[in-house]
Formats: sequence, C-alpha cells, structure tokens
Amino acid sequence: MSEKSLICHQLENQTIIAILDENENLSELFVTRKNALNFDREYSAKIVSYHPKLKGYFVQTEKRLNAFVPSDKKLPIGKKVFIHIKKEARRQKDATAEFVDSLTNSPSFIDEIKKEYPFKEVPLSSLEPLIEEALEEEISFLDGACATIQKTESLWSIDIDSKDSEASLEEINKKAVQLIQKQIQLKNISGMILIDFAGSKRKNEQDFLLKEIKKAFKNDSRTKIYGFSALRLLEIKRKSERADIYDLFLTKKGLKHPLYVSYLIERAILSSKSGKLKLIIHPSQEQYLSKTIKNQVQIEPNLNIPPDYFELKEN
Repeated sequence: MSEKSLICHQLENQTIIAILDENENLSELFVTRKNALNFDREYSAKIVSYHPKLKGYFVQTEKRLNAFVPSDKKLPIGKKVFIHIKKEARRQKDATAEFVDSLTNSPSFIDEIKKEYPFKEVPLSSLEPLIEEALEEEISFLDGACATIQKTESLWSIDIDSKDSEASLEEINKKAVQLIQKQIQLKNISGMILIDFAGSKRKNEQDFLLKEIKKAFKNDSRTKIYGFSALRLLEIKRKSERADIYDLFLTKKGLKHPLYVSYLIERAILSSKSGKLKLIIHPSQEQYLSKTIKNQVQIEPNLNIPPDYFELKEN
C-alpha cells in the first residue's frame, strides 16, 4: 500500500470504520450507532430540565437519548429544539451538544471519512482482531520495553517500563514518544493524561522528551502539552470529541459492550453450517440483538451466565 486505506463493517445498528496506514497497521477506529448520539450529527429533541450550576439544559431526543447543552438562553421546559453533538457520550457523562436553528442533513462524520480514503466493506472477522489490538492496555516495543495505558475516572496514565530491553533509556523513551502518539490517536484518548517515562528524567532528559512529544503532536490541534510536573510526570490534555475505544467496546466493569457482543453473535451465526441454532445469552443482551439475529435463532435467556457471554448450539 502506498497510502492510507479504510475498511468498514456495517450492520443494522452499527458501523465500524478502521483506517489502516501505509503499512496496513491499524491507525484509527470510528464507530457510529443508531441508538447513540454520534459526534458531529444533528438531532431533534425536547428540553427536560435546566441546571443552574452547570448553566445549561438537559435534553432528550425522540429515541430517549440524553444530552447536555450549555446555554444562557431562557427556554421553557418541554420546548422542541434541534441540537448538534459536540462530544459523544461516555460511561459517566451524557453527550454534550449545542443548539442549532434547524436540521441541515449535512454529511455524517463517517461519510466524510469515506470521501477521504479508498475503502471496502469487510466481514467482522477482519475487524475483530484489530479491535482486540486497540483494546490492549500493555504494548511491548523495542525488544522488551513496555507501555501500560490505563484509564481511571478522572484521567489516563501511561507508564513506560524498560523491563528486559537492552536498549538505552534514551532510545526507549524516544521510541515511546512515537508509540504514545499512535496509541492516543488509536484509542481516541482525551482529557487529562499523565506520562511516566523510564529512568530518572533529569532536566536535560525532560527537555529532550518535551521537544520530542511536541514534535509528535504538532498536527494534533486537540492536544495541549503542559510539560513535566514536580513528580516528573509529563502532563498532557486532549480535547474530548468522540468516545474512547474502551467506552465503545467495553462496559465500566471491563466486560464486552453489548453492541460489540451482538456483532460477535452475528458473525458466529453467519459462519455456522447448522440450519437450526439455539442462542444462549444473558437476558440483558437480548435488547441489543438485530432483527436479523432474532429471525435466525431460537433465543434462550440465562441469568446464570456473564452479560457478555453467549453460546450457540444446534437446536
């Protein structure tokens, strides 16, 4: 490949887009869902309540999806409005939007991406290993060094450990800068980010790393580099727009997201050679299944299995 390319998989309720770099490595993942408020889209809604401390309105769309709209306008509860999504919902927060005068039916975020890169539709089996790769918290590099990326309620931490690598700390940290930039983009990490590089990080080492990290993020307008703290941690803040990879594919408890599970179920059904199948799932999963799945199998709910577990049996 001489340039970036795009592969996608589309089902009834969700589209997954993967951008591959010139070496066919995963560069970015994008997801749109029918039962979610997607970034840069417009929706009709009604005002549910006003929050004086937050100085804005909570609104609800026709599909009972919630968003918060910062605004100084005086609007009545129950008023019908149009909103434009500026930040997708995360596990602990609703989507953030702004009021607009009307629905413009402008091209979606995904439509714009498709125009930018050549793309083809692929089966989920082609995307599943890429998703699993993007969800990895520990990434090995440079003959044994390791980057550990973890999310908490308030921030992200990235720890660089030399471990068994025979490379110098300077080599490890320099390579880590490139890895950090790629992982932040791939996982769509946003908010406060603290990076703990390997070694003592003396003043001259900090100056070098600061220069390298600024160079790596020079084309990322969402990212602001603050520098090293008194605890020798590099502080970064990245503007939030789309939900991160963990919010999209995992629940708060670390289980697979129900919509992702529904994808895996459909893939298993399509690859099965049996005509009649019984699908054993947790009852909470049933609402996320597409009509295609429900029409092809006999569903048997089971409260005694994990929410993200399923099993297919011949009926």
